[in-house]
Amino acid sequence: MNVTPSTASPPLGAPGLREPAGALLGLGLGLALLATLLSRALIPALRGLRTGLTPIIDAITTLSSFTSALGLVLLGAYCVKTLLQLLSSAQLPAGFRLALVPLGTGACTLVFLSPFTQLDTLVIAALALTTALLLLATAPPLLARAATRGVGLALALTALSGVVALTSRGLALRASEAALPGLFERARLLATAAFALDVVAVVVAAAWLAAPRWRLLALAAPLTLLTALGLTRAVTAGGLDSASLGAVLVRRAVLGLARHPAPLTGLPLRITLEVATVLLCGALVGLPGARREQRAARGALAFALLSHGALDIPFMALCGVVAMTLATVAALQAPRSNPRRLTPTASA
Repeated sequence: MNVTPSTASPPLGAPGLREPAGALLGLGLGLALLATLLSRALIPALRGLRTGLTPIIDAITTLSSFTSALGLVLLGAYCVKTLLQLLSSAQLPAGFRLALVPLGTGACTLVFLSPFTQLDTLVIAALALTTALLLLATAPPLLARAATRGVGLALALTALSGVVALTSRGLALRASEAALPGLFERARLLATAAFALDVVAVVVAAAWLAAPRWRLLALAAPLTLLTALGLTRAVTAGGLDSASLGAVLVRRAVLGLARHPAPLTGLPLRITLEVATVLLCGALVGLPGARREQRAARGALAFALLSHGALDIPFMALCGVVAMTLATVAALQAPRSNPRRLTPTASA
């Protein structure tokens, strides 16, 4: 469905829809990233590491819960507010609004319920598929403009990766329950396909951000590779009998963030992707020089990349919905008559 606004439409900020504040995006992204690292990496890595860590684990668990709750409230409130504003926006086709807003609000509702109740597996799958569908629906208007084509392509790739990753996990679960090794190998093939889609999405997003500032990309690439190499060495050292406590902690934390089922690619490539994703998300939100109308496009990319391959985790699904709302705002801010309006500024 085409959601492209007409060139005669007024700018987005005029009727009450506002571009998101950079501080709001940075805080929301930081909370989502911190909650992910604490709940999926650090806390599982500390459990059983050694005796006497219970007070530390309890304190970090409390911090993780607070961070998750604050991020849920902040990002959820932004999503609901923006969705309601989009519902009354005359710049969007009525059919698109009537499909977008109920699906987005329903996804947010499921995410809000997740801390208080155990969601059924089918409900989780529906949440992930709905989020992926929303991301896909907002990609075409961005793809229609040369200046935002990279954003739309990265969002579409992230959505497809989420669907493929969800399918691979479903097959892996079925294979484990029925002891079907052949089915599990097919699940790993799908996980590898999802990994490849994520790699392409990160490359496209990095190229879009660095288009006028290639020196930045030249500096970021070695930093990413060196960080990934250091983590890979630490993970390898943590598996030795003579490993230090710190190396074992790093190994367990990194493996806690690993995908299941694991793709057929080597561990160094998987670590490199995760490091590149984190650095790129930070650059999208934190780099200075963004024009007012660029914030939504950058924010959509950052939240979409952060949720890659994990839309079946409620908090990551919320990040996907945030990316969808920001992508819709970005599409409304870029009329066809001004195709370079969302091109990143060359400030580096």
